[in-house]
Amino acid sequence: MDQAAQSHAAWMVTNDSFTHDEVSGTPGFTGVNWARRDEAFGYVPIEGSEVMAQGPASAGVDILVNSAYHRAALLAFEPVDVGVGRSGASAASVTTPLVIDLTKPGYDTVRGAGQSAQPSINGVAVWPLDGASNVPLRLGNESPNPVPTQDVLTLGTPASLNVAEGQSIAATQFTLTNVATGNVVPTHLLTNANDPNFATPESFIAAVPLAPLSPGTTYRVVFSGSTRQFPTGAIQSVNRTWSFTTGSP
Repeated sequence: MDQAAQSHAAWMVTNDSFTHDEVSGTPGFTGVNWARRDEAFGYVPIEGSEVMAQGPASAGVDILVNSAYHRAALLAFEPVDVGVGRSGASAASVTTPLVIDLTKPGYDTVRGAGQSAQPSINGVAVWPLDGASNVPLRLGNESPNPVPTQDVLTLGTPASLNVAEGQSIAATQFTLTNVATGNVVPTHLLTNANDPNFATPESFIAAVPLAPLSPGTTYRVVFSGSTRQFPTGAIQSVNRTWSFTTGSP
């Protein structure tokens, strides 16, 4: 997987194209998408995703996790294998690209290829982490925009929860409160059911502030809701309260 991610990072620089999809016949081509590239290097995924960023590697990861859709992929429970590749080179429109493949392995019975499937993982993951500091004020430059009625750069850092694959999550309460003032932050609730881009998995939910957060400020997040298990329909309550503090502008 590292080789597949690395090959795609190199392909983007060689072909000056920052995209998930490669074109057959172009220099350095190894597969049209992340799954085919993984297979080209001997790994057969049964599901997963790919996220990418440009610039310094650590900054790229920060930008991705400070988004909504890319965060959902990075913090998902089910993909259990990760491949990372980065090119230190650049082109006219591509700058030191970072590629991260997040996948779950499995065995393709039709083709007779693959590896043993991994067991599912259960739990609840919140972000920002409880007690986190220096949290960015704004949502990363996410594309597509999860709140298309506003400029993406006017949105604040979301609070979110991920649950296990095969579960859907719903909220009865999801609030961000400025601890110092007691003011509740106006947010947009992003769910699988209301996402205009159809990009939010059922296992992810986020409260997206409609304005950048204030610098050097502690926020308390309160979530009350439930998960529904597929296919049994079993419902389990989820209640979480946590806090984080923002950084400087």
